[in-house]
Amino acid sequence: MSLRSGLQTLPHLKTDGLRACQITAITNLETSLQRGKPRALAQMATGSGKTFTAITEDLDNLPEPDVLMSEIMENLEAAMEQFAAASRA
Repeated sequence: MSLRSGLQTLPHLKTDGLRACQITAITNLETSLQRGKPRALAQMATGSGKTFTAITEDLDNLPEPDVLMSEIMENLEAAMEQFAAASRA
């Protein structure tokens, strides 16, 4: 099964522990992916749980969650470098 065909039959979202804005973001993302739009932007307020939302979406639908964890670590390292550079300025 290809990734695109798998997106047409996504499992039911487990909403336990998710905020309403996270449920909306994940639902809208899944709808977008099912419509064949491979890219999406989730605009959420500070502190609304963007990282948790992304992890929830990816772990539920990616065939290889370890790829996601690698990406998260790279993003965290880049953010830490940017923060360190900004605090030195």
